[in-house]
Amino acid sequence: MIDIPTALILTLIIESCALFILKEKRIKVYVCSIILNTITNLSLNIFLTQYAVNEPIAYFLVLFSLEVAIWFIEGMVYYFVIKDFKKSLKYSFILNLSSFLIGLVISFVLSIINYYNFFKA
Repeated sequence: MIDIPTALILTLIIESCALFILKEKRIKVYVCSIILNTITNLSLNIFLTQYAVNEPIAYFLVLFSLEVAIWFIEGMVYYFVIKDFKKSLKYSFILNLSSFLIGLVISFVLSIINYYNFFKA
């Protein structure tokens, strides 16, 4: 499992790279993304650690529900910066999906590494 500060840093890097790939040039959008992600990522991860859900399906449902809420909230905030409703929701969706999927891959790879290191010890 990735610790909370590392998850935040990875999210900020991944979503900033996604904005770059989307050819976003406005600094205020990058600043908005950093502020939003600091708030939402920390809130999400603190919530998930405080209210641990042990069942994998229940955990995924809670995580998915919270991610959908974050997508919508971030989309609304982006709207105030971008002034384009469709684009703000699209940005929020693409950025959150990219960091979520890359985070899943990183977690999967780390779990495999930890699994094999367990048997080497």
